[in-house]
Amino acid sequence: MKNYKALDSYKLLESGWLQTVRHMIPDDTTLTVLRADVTPSFRVNEPPHHPWAAVTQRGDVVGLGESCSHIGGLLYKVEMIVRVGGARNPACTDVLCTWNEASMKGVQPARVADINFYGDKPKEKVVANNAPARRADPQPVSSDGFEDFLKVPPGLRSLYRGVEGFNSLDEVYSAATQTMKLDHKDVEHIGNVTKLQSKSLVWYEQRAGRITSSVSHSVLRTNTTKPSQYLIKSICCDRPSNLKTTAIMWGNEHEQVARQQYAEGAISSVHSDLKVNNCGLLIKREQPFLAASPDAMLACLCHGMGVLEIKCPFKFREMSVEEMSKEKDRCLDQNLELKESHQYYTQTQHQM
Repeated sequence: MKNYKALDSYKLLESGWLQTVRHMIPDDTTLTVLRADVTPSFRVNEPPHHPWAAVTQRGDVVGLGESCSHIGGLLYKVEMIVRVGGARNPACTDVLCTWNEASMKGVQPARVADINFYGDKPKEKVVANNAPARRADPQPVSSDGFEDFLKVPPGLRSLYRGVEGFNSLDEVYSAATQTMKLDHKDVEHIGNVTKLQSKSLVWYEQRAGRITSSVSHSVLRTNTTKPSQYLIKSICCDRPSNLKTTAIMWGNEHEQVARQQYAEGAISSVHSDLKVNNCGLLIKREQPFLAASPDAMLACLCHGMGVLEIKCPFKFREMSVEEMSKEKDRCLDQNLELKESHQYYTQTQHQM
């Protein structure tokens, strides 16, 4: 009974619904009869209940072995009276409180907001420390922002019509490429409105149905006659993910640091006027089912345009680049260049 304070019978005592406890010792018996009035907890203005209990001097309870929260509350109060010494009728100046009196007469109705439902001080502190509610102050949204999104072409999922009536994949390919055609302005606009990448819903919508650089390695290795169903779902049902593993969080936290080190470190010293710009979803206009989202676009006077793809592998976080190149599942060869058989190589080739 370590959790007895959670019982309804103890709650009756704690809430003050139990009134004065009276007792009687009948003649020719060792039993003591205890009785107390209990105010109904929901109908406080109605007549009280009158539970009673017969106990022996050893504390045994005489009954049929059934349960009653009112009798339980009565026994808890007797235990409390004995424990705090309230049964000896001391002078009123000898005690701080009158433990055996808990009158509930004259209970006044009140609004729910004004009633204290918390009996212990820790909960009162929690309520007292709550931040005050603030009024909402909605701000009007500029129509210019909506116009940008209205110009975005529909995603590829809206163009799906099934494959009935086609005899080969070549026919499906020809019909699909005609349906998903984009002009130069559409491609440029999609790239501009998706620069937040994974923080943009438009980015997810435009990626769905397109072979992006992150899955191109798997696409090149799947069986075209019986392609991977998981791969198809990952291409066609791209959506925001709430997955937050240690490796993902590590990569997200260090991506910006790696980008800054690339722009300001030794790499920038071999380029003339190097610029690192944010990049949205890049769609190949001639083959609009292909797309890529590099971490940044590079531009310099000496080499022209380039792409930046940042990898922060959690597994190799304590290693140098030289040490990582010696690991079995490394992405670099002995010359510290990307291995052509690795998925990162396929990804960067797709982006370029």
